[in-house]
Amino acid sequence: MSFRSLVEGLPADWTPRRFEFPAGCAAEDARIAVENRLGILSAPPLSIDMPELRRMLIGAADSGDWGSIGERNWRYASECLSFGEPPLIANQRFIDAYLAHAANTPSAAIVNGLIRYYLWHFEPARPGFRRIAAFLAEATARDRSRWGELHRRFLLFDPDRGAARLAAAVMSADKPPREFLAQIGFSGQLAASELLGTAFIRACDGMVMHALADSAAPMPAGYAQRLVAWAHKGKEFLYGGLPRSRPALAEALLLPWLTRAPTTELRDFIKRALVGLLKEPRTNPVAWTDVSDAAQGVMCLWLAKLSLEQFLEVVDETVRIHHTRMWSSRRRFWTAYYEKGFMQEAWVVFGRRGAAIARSAAGGRERSEIASFGTFIGDAASDQRQAVLIMKIGTLVVADWSHNGCCHVWLAGNGRAPRLFQREYFRSDLIVDSDFEKPHVKNWQSDIHDFIRLHTGLWMPGDDYL
Repeated sequence: MSFRSLVEGLPADWTPRRFEFPAGCAAEDARIAVENRLGILSAPPLSIDMPELRRMLIGAADSGDWGSIGERNWRYASECLSFGEPPLIANQRFIDAYLAHAANTPSAAIVNGLIRYYLWHFEPARPGFRRIAAFLAEATARDRSRWGELHRRFLLFDPDRGAARLAAAVMSADKPPREFLAQIGFSGQLAASELLGTAFIRACDGMVMHALADSAAPMPAGYAQRLVAWAHKGKEFLYGGLPRSRPALAEALLLPWLTRAPTTELRDFIKRALVGLLKEPRTNPVAWTDVSDAAQGVMCLWLAKLSLEQFLEVVDETVRIHHTRMWSSRRRFWTAYYEKGFMQEAWVVFGRRGAAIARSAAGGRERSEIASFGTFIGDAASDQRQAVLIMKIGTLVVADWSHNGCCHVWLAGNGRAPRLFQREYFRSDLIVDSDFEKPHVKNWQSDIHDFIRLHTGLWMPGDDYL
């Protein structure tokens, strides 16, 4: 029978039957029931109108009439605790009624909702949060759920000690951090929860305390790699929502090396990790605002060495035919200033030829993100091979030109001293109004050294730099 024949054969008074969908999905209710029994902290269904639920809960708290708040409302009340102004967590009358209901009506759904809130909105400074923590500690103390086991093992629901206990466990585990966390129950989205972010910050602070308590004590093997691996999922930084997380990681990776030197491999790993996270402090200082000056100093010192090496490497390529003898003495001189710790900061400016060599070398070594340098505006350098090393030595700014150029020094307070870390320079920026100028001719090393010593007190024996 064709569809047309079927329609033509219907009675004249026939009307389609109206289908009524159920108010709730049975499969969804079954899923939630299973997850509640297993302690799985899934998000609430999208059908819940959270702003409206929050309005109802505040109204009930104001009137004291809780009769209109059904079990479904109580079940999802935890999702409303953190938003609005003031947030519901600050409403003492609501918290009183909420925890009383949770205590008198055993419900895995309510407890799991509170656990989810505790993990994702870790706010120990709020009295309401601390009351929820105490409720969860008691509610899970004797059960066999994984959250009860985690509380017994790490004091998970103790807002003062739980994060620190988790931090210590992650840093001492025999598995990679994220693998260990997944094993104990913090997998998927829970790995990015605020509780774990706070534990991560505690771990970072602990490494700093360890390093500063005894500058001679070795740092735990692989600590930097563990911290970086803990906080990253691929290239994503998991705890960016916590303002203290990035500065804490930077200080944990840098402050231990205030008075000691890491291996070259570890130093390069830390530089790559922090440049990927915060860019360079030299060219992106805003991102480093909350990092201590001491930690920034370590990073800038390491980057100064990179700039020095970059300068020497590029100029090596451009002086092979001419000036070779002159250049070897220049290499020895400025390397000595860095190795003595006198060169706090350094930046390189290249002509077109030098910039091309620098970019090629950086790309080949997978370090293009940290091989920053400046260039001359419109090839202002008369020689495209020309390069200038700008240094901060004590209170002085020093600019040393590579090819048939002079060394210029500006004293503290000289407003014409060039700024380090600019992307572009005119030639005049690195020459005009210097307080000292010395061509690289007979005894140039001693003359420059003596001028620097006169104005900074920084001295080296001649054998170190000649």
